[in-house]
Amino acid sequence: KRGAKFLAPPRQFLNGVNPIMIEAVKNVPEQLSPEFIQHFSARANAIDLDALAKGNKLFYVDYKDLVGLEKNPHQAYPEAYNNPQFTDDQDILAKVGKEPRYFKAPIILFQMNSELQQLEILGIQLDREAGSKIFTVDNCSEDEWQFAKTTVAASDSQIHEWVSHLGKTHWTMEPHIAAIHNTLRRTNHPVYNFVKPMCRDTLLLNFAARFTLAEFGANSFGDYMTSVGTGQFMQLIMKYWEDYDFFKSCAVDEELASRGFTDDVDVPAYRYKTDAMKIWNAYGTFAKDFVDEVYADDQSVVDDSDLQAWAIETTSPNRAAVKGFPEQFESRDQLARTLQTLFWICSGLHAAVNFPQYDYYGYQANKPLGFRQSIEKRDAVDGDKAWLFEEGMPHMDKAQEAVVISSTLTLPSKHCITNLDEYFTNVGTNAYKTFKKNLDVISNEIDARSQDDKAKGNPTYEYLKPSNIPASIDI
Repeated sequence: KRGAKFLAPPRQFLNGVNPIMIEAVKNVPEQLSPEFIQHFSARANAIDLDALAKGNKLFYVDYKDLVGLEKNPHQAYPEAYNNPQFTDDQDILAKVGKEPRYFKAPIILFQMNSELQQLEILGIQLDREAGSKIFTVDNCSEDEWQFAKTTVAASDSQIHEWVSHLGKTHWTMEPHIAAIHNTLRRTNHPVYNFVKPMCRDTLLLNFAARFTLAEFGANSFGDYMTSVGTGQFMQLIMKYWEDYDFFKSCAVDEELASRGFTDDVDVPAYRYKTDAMKIWNAYGTFAKDFVDEVYADDQSVVDDSDLQAWAIETTSPNRAAVKGFPEQFESRDQLARTLQTLFWICSGLHAAVNFPQYDYYGYQANKPLGFRQSIEKRDAVDGDKAWLFEEGMPHMDKAQEAVVISSTLTLPSKHCITNLDEYFTNVGTNAYKTFKKNLDVISNEIDARSQDDKAKGNPTYEYLKPSNIPASIDI
């Protein structure tokens, strides 16, 4: 069947550069649009979406946060990007020309192929208006189907780069690093030994990004490369931050559950979930062993004024203002879970959304950062296979720049979670030794899986192999 060759792109929603968007459908009427429900119930070979959901075989990604953003596009210098008569700056015109970039706020629906243990696309909804078309592999031409999938890929790129990557890791760590500096570091607190590796180089990188990739000004990479542009990415991050809760948003078990991946949902193909939980549990053991070494009991945690100062600094509205972070520490278990969560944000989570970038953005036709045409214009040239690449995809110079940037951003770090012995010479020595042993077990399991994948001709997933996980956001 023609749809068989479309198995590769769905795999990317599980194990690609943005594996934290996909959700399991638990309640069809509440989670899916009326258009999806109507389409699959009315077609000749009707699909029982409720049955798929009850069998934990129905999944979707909804790019609802892109709804309401400007389309053509709202950027730092919109005149320069949309109409050359408003600027005489030849550098700007040479960089971006006069082509706006387009994006949709699509929804993509998947079912799990039990035999292949892979996702298959059931349908794509590109527009939000009532009665909008549901694109499927059976109701449109091959070119139109490819365009619909590419539109989804471009929308995913906007959310990935600006929210999943920049917002949920780089900028989420900023207030934590400031709070740690203002409290634990100043008093040289024993807990500082645990969090010190998490803080390395991040503020410097974020500072540099504000004047390069995410600059609000002329010649900003974010403007001339992405469809959303730097004039709007903060709106996307603010949507995330408005509903942010430290544990619910960042603790791996709670975050997965919030997307429907509870213990009863078994998806072996979801390598990110499998490996993230292994790393998460290893972090939990490490944090608990460390805390138990520092504090004899819960009361000693409560009585530690320097530790409580960290909680106040992190949560006060006029300080770091991190929602959901403990306002005071009341037990060893609570402190351990806090350290576990903080460690995950800057290491495992960042590794999962940063290091696949070259593999998936290096070929811009796979995940274009910006798209130069809309599906409405594509309708007029149905059957022209070259149109998608010649008129829609980024220009060759932009594609080449994406290769260079994504290659730079995925340079391996030497400051990984497997070589932090220098931080635990006085406090937490035994805890870190046990941690490394647990990481060795995880590494061996991933190596064995990769060997099996290679033998079967399947892609490997090693972004969360411990030796590939930096201890901080240092790239």
